[in-house]
Amino acid sequence: MNNFIQHIVIPTVIFGGLFCALHANAAPDTRAFGERWQAKAEVVNDQAQVVYYRTQPSTSQQAALVTVDGKLQAALLPGMYTRICVQPGSYTLGGWMDSQGAQAATHHRFQTTLKPGKTYFVRVNTQGDGKPQPVRRIEAERELADLHLQEHVLSRASAVTECRYLSQPLADYNIR
Repeated sequence: MNNFIQHIVIPTVIFGGLFCALHANAAPDTRAFGERWQAKAEVVNDQAQVVYYRTQPSTSQQAALVTVDGKLQAALLPGMYTRICVQPGSYTLGGWMDSQGAQAATHHRFQTTLKPGKTYFVRVNTQGDGKPQPVRRIEAERELADLHLQEHVLSRASAVTECRYLSQPLADYNIR
């Protein structure tokens, strides 16, 4: 009986509570998430960084799913961001709103080449279907000011590594 409670009942209650909380129409309390946005120096030369974010105002409370080479990196709720550090090179970044019955056609992807030591910014289009939108640093920094780091989803993107930073000034760079 004790095993039944430990392995079945408790996980079911926890999952049920999380499921209800995520599907409620109230915005999540950002205090429950990671650190507030803080600009950092550029990444080291054997890495490139993508800051993928989702602004607060949204018509949808569904998670915006973010992928790197087709593998899940993050599920961004309104007001959240994720830092993606990879070796420089060519990658497919993707994003879409997590709606039930979403078709493969709504999964937006774009191929990009990330240069050594550079940081790129991508915003989730929450007014539509979650399509990734490359953004200039100056605009991104303004929008990121009140956002929090998404730490509640374990990345499945094998290309992603821990970010390492220099102590040099920040540079403006864009994905094209």
